[in-house]
Order: sequence, then C-alpha cells, then structure tokens
Amino acid sequence: MVRLSDNTLYLAFAVSLAGLLLIAFISPSVNPPMSSISEISSSSLEKRVRVSGLVSDVHRFDGGSMLLTVEDDGGEIDVYLSYSVAGEFEDFDLEGCEAEFTGDVKLYRGRLEVVVDMPEDVVLK
Repeated sequence: MVRLSDNTLYLAFAVSLAGLLLIAFISPSVNPPMSSISEISSSSLEKRVRVSGLVSDVHRFDGGSMLLTVEDDGGEIDVYLSYSVAGEFEDFDLEGCEAEFTGDVKLYRGRLEVVVDMPEDVVLK
C-alpha cells in the first residue's frame, strides 16, 4: 500500500483547484460552432448554439426586451434579447442587419428560439 505524504496531498489539491479555476475562467469565452438555422431542432433544446443571419423583423417589448426574426439559407428562427442585452442595441435599426447570435435554445409557446443573455453574444456584421 502506498502512503502519500501531507505535502503530496496538498500539492494534488492545489493543482486540482487551479485546473477547476482555469476551466471556470475559460469556459464562458468558448463559443459553440456555427450552426445553420435548419440544424436547430427539438434535440437542440437547452443547448448553446451560435447562428448567423439576416434580421428580417424586430419586435420591441414595453419592458425593453426584443424578439428578432433571423433568417439564413436554411430557414428562420426567433432570437430573444433580454432587456439587459436589448438595451445595448436600442439605438440601432437592427432590421436588415447581418448579425451573429450565441445563446441557449428554448421553447416558447411551441416555437424554438435562441435566448441571448449577454451583450457580447451579439455581433453585428
């Protein structure tokens, strides 16, 4: 039986903790691969996706959030911008813009949508 010294255990703990902190720090900056809108289906629910397309319609809610219709060659999907994200783009006329969105796929009233919660997850082209 191998007996580890206290120093070895402390070192193993420190290396493990450093690794976990590194993963926590890096993971928000890792983008999922680009998906075609046609690839997004019910199997994509609760998954993080990245889509790019033309904003063909913009609906602004009274509370400050926005619902965008985004289309590419494969179809269209709704993209919901929470009020904190939409506030960053309130001075822009987004309709007709090419943009890239990263968010989580959710189901709302029977329709799939991409929910964007952070302004840096919207890139106007």
